[in-house]
Amino acid sequence: MTSQVSILKIETNEQWEELRSLSKELQLFEQSIRPERKPFSTISEGSFRYMQRNVAEKNGIALLAVNTEGDAIGFMTAWMEDSDGLDQGHGKVGEISDAYIKPAYRNAYTFKKMGQITAAHFKELGLDRLSFQTLATNTRMQDLFITLGFKPHKVSFEIKLDGLI
Repeated sequence: MTSQVSILKIETNEQWEELRSLSKELQLFEQSIRPERKPFSTISEGSFRYMQRNVAEKNGIALLAVNTEGDAIGFMTAWMEDSDGLDQGHGKVGEISDAYIKPAYRNAYTFKKMGQITAAHFKELGLDRLSFQTLATNTRMQDLFITLGFKPHKVSFEIKLDGLI
């Protein structure tokens, strides 16, 4: 099944609508592993517009993975962000915002292929790093990143404010 997946750069409204549908699946999955997440219905449109705007305004890229029948089975969006300035290198970093592959197609090949295209996009823009954040409870994605050569860079902690009082 891995060789039967094509990766397309999103260029049409129809492709963006396919991404919107996959984005719903991603957000429902994330809610299943992090119950505190807001319901999809309350963040759907804002999240989608945020992705579109940042891809357009921050030298970004949006990719759609399709199977041999032409059905969308995954996506990746990424754009440039300011780095924290603590590491050597360019003052910007390519930040993968969202990535999702339908369960039946999940494998390192499809994600790696999207990552390679995204990395090439940012390399052409003069960047030297690609970053991605995932939920702490999404250990499968963390394992995949490590398999693909990503290394942990930052760890983020949260607490509800009334938990400190």
